[in-house]
Amino acid sequence: MNLFIADDNIEFAEFCAKVAALEGWHVTTCHDGSELLAVLKMETEPALVLCDVMMPDVDGIDVIKTLSDPENLFRIRFITGGSMTNAVAARLIGDARDINVGRFLIKPISLADLRAVFAEEAENLRKMALTKR
Repeated sequence: MNLFIADDNIEFAEFCAKVAALEGWHVTTCHDGSELLAVLKMETEPALVLCDVMMPDVDGIDVIKTLSDPENLFRIRFITGGSMTNAVAARLIGDARDINVGRFLIKPISLADLRAVFAEEAENLRKMALTKR
């Protein structure tokens, strides 16, 4: 399974990437939303996207506004360490655009909770892949 992480907090992104790799995910880490959008343009396989809501330049809300292709196989989980308002707004935009947005993650996240998210999302991506065939 493919995982894309976009977070300007390098330590948090590395923590998520390390846990994901141990759980069998192929991980690509991005440090902002513009880098994330560039790599997602080339993605054709089901993928999970962990995207920080608040990043400089292109934030999570900008990312979800740009991802409007209903044929994509992305599942998105927004990450926040601050106000829930922006995370809720990002989710509403994703829902309005018919993008698969899961519950958001709140920093800090425990190892056990992160592993549970990866297990849940792996199953969600398997189901998506089957229905798109």
